[in-house]
Amino acid sequence: MHNANREPIATQSGRGQEPQGIQAVEQGFTIVQAVSESRSPLSLTELSSQCGMSKSQLHRYLVSLCRLGLLTKGPDLRYSLGTEAIIIGLRASEQIDVRTLSESYLNRMNERFNETAALAVWSESGPFFIRWQESNRSVKIGIQVGSRVTLTSSATGMVFCAFMPRDRIQQLLAVESAEAKVDRVQLEEDLQTIRETGYAVTEGGFIPGISAISVPVFNQFSQLAAALTLVGVVGVLPVAVNSPHVQTMREFGRALSKDLGYLRP
Repeated sequence: MHNANREPIATQSGRGQEPQGIQAVEQGFTIVQAVSESRSPLSLTELSSQCGMSKSQLHRYLVSLCRLGLLTKGPDLRYSLGTEAIIIGLRASEQIDVRTLSESYLNRMNERFNETAALAVWSESGPFFIRWQESNRSVKIGIQVGSRVTLTSSATGMVFCAFMPRDRIQQLLAVESAEAKVDRVQLEEDLQTIRETGYAVTEGGFIPGISAISVPVFNQFSQLAAALTLVGVVGVLPVAVNSPHVQTMREFGRALSKDLGYLRP
């Protein structure tokens, strides 16, 4: 639902004031955004209610937006996104880079908790880190960009194990399970918990004495794009579900996913 009582646009630039803008452009975007966020086409009446505009004023905007191809009007007189809006969205998605977008989140993770922050992506030989920002603590983790992690004994790997399509990980999982004598029944229970809670933790698993919290990052196709991971020392990095570290990581994972175009079901 959009706010009908929008703040007035500043009429002049100055200290403490927003730069002057074009209110009609912002109002037009509000209409397109309302249509975009709806799961079904919207009628004139529905749009009037959501955007806080009279039908007569809204109609003039709709004529222009349809003329530009940003919206389209169906035979049932309902409005949905037009071809040009879809093309713009696709072009924008092609320019999205999880490595670049993750930088601000990694900085905030590192600064807020003074723990090592990392971003991992998938390769056919397993998850590996493409970004790694060390904390300023005296204890160094000993992992760096390019390091790979296991699927079943690391928080990062468990996120990939839980959310990647099974056919993508099956071969690697089978090899690792046999070598490490993994209890597959317990593993499946753990993976289901990770899917339900949206995060994975380990304490002293992949590296003795090291704890980690990892959360999934999804792209615009609802596919796993990466994992954000916070790494620290056992007993120093709290991994309980109610810890601020876990809750903040979940928030960051959702926010970065949204930046990548992911729309939660």
